[in-house]
Formats: sequence, structure tokens, C-alpha cells
Amino acid sequence: MWLGDTSEKSNNEENMVEKENENENYINEDEEVQKQTHEVITVEVTPEIIDNNGFIHIEGETNLPDYAELMISVNQNNYHAQSKDVVIDGKFKTEEFNDSGVPLTPGKYELSITLPVASVQDNQFLAKAGNNYENLKGDLMKESDMGEIMKYETIFSVDEKAKDNSNDLSDNPKVPSDDINDYNDEGEYVPKNGPSDNPEDYNFNGEYKPVDEMTQDEIEEELIEMFGR
Repeated sequence: MWLGDTSEKSNNEENMVEKENENENYINEDEEVQKQTHEVITVEVTPEIIDNNGFIHIEGETNLPDYAELMISVNQNNYHAQSKDVVIDGKFKTEEFNDSGVPLTPGKYELSITLPVASVQDNQFLAKAGNNYENLKGDLMKESDMGEIMKYETIFSVDEKAKDNSNDLSDNPKVPSDDINDYNDEGEYVPKNGPSDNPEDYNFNGEYKPVDEMTQDEIEEELIEMFGR
């Protein structure tokens, strides 16, 4: 019985095994290169709420890679508003939040900063974050019905509208005091430790002069000074 050339068959099998080993090594090396290239990021977000007399905007910093598109929402009972921004140099900033052109009502609001699913993100961002955010880790990363997202939430307060701006007061030589606590909610001068909380009891120089205790000449002098300013 003729068995043929078994040495040639054996050599072919050895070559195939060597090629398989080379391919496997190549794949392992490629995976290792990818791991080294794409750093795993524990996501952090640090927002700052800027309150300009009830007109709000949010500025913040994050370690998310550039070109991440964020959705920033402010909500309270019947108030719901959103703003989008793209992270550049680790920073983001929203448009102004207001209530149809007027300041927000004082009270507590919920701030939500969301990194939507990967399918809506820029490719330059995904090159570092991963096509499925596999390079983004940490407590802020959440599973949603649409896929992996990042979500930061906090509560902040909008205070009563400031009585005045302290910088404007200090730069204005005509006001009797540059302490905002010396003015009521209408911006009228009523010193916090003064003898009266009636703004009509003080003249333009901040002196306590109740009208009902002034002479007619003193009242006329006040009027002249008032219109002369």
C-alpha cells in the first residue's frame, strides 16, 4: 500500500500552525496598542451656577474629551429649559436661563448635565471616548434605554433679586452708601442700623431728616438739591 509523501504534509501543517500563532500574536498586540492609545477616563463634572439677579447661566469644567456635546437642563415645577454646549479645552458654558425675559422665580431648581448616547456625538470625541463609551467610567456613567450616557444632577437655589450691585454702588459717588444691606427691595436707601425703615425719612445725602420735622426752607433746599443732581 502506498502512503505518499508524509514529510510534505507534516511541513504544511507546521506552517499553518505558525501562521495561526503569528495572527493571534498580532491580534493581541493590536488590542494592547488600543488599550494604551485610549485612556480610561473616570468622568468628572464641576458646574458653577452664575446668578445675575435671577438670570442664570452655567459655566463648568470636565475631564471629558473635547467635542463632547452636553445637554444642560434647569427644571422647577412648571419651569423647564435646556441649553446645549460642546466641551472645548475641558470647559462648557450655557446660554442664559430666564423666564420669558424676566428673572427666574426665587426658589430651588434642579440642574441636570447629560452626555447623550454615543450615536449623536462627534467622531472626534468618540475616537477617545469609544464608540460605546467603553473608555468612560465612574459613578456618573449610567445605562439608559438608548444606551450608555453620563448624567450629573444637583439642586441649586435662586435667591431674591439683589437689592443693588455692590460694584455699581462703589463706583457711584452720588449714593449715600455702597453697602447693599443699606437698601430695601426697591433700591431705596434705608440704612440697616438707621432710626427708621421709611426711605422718605432720609435725604439724598443719607441723613435722617423726616419730612414732617423739616421746615419749609429745608424742604425747598432738598428739592433744589434733588433736581440739581
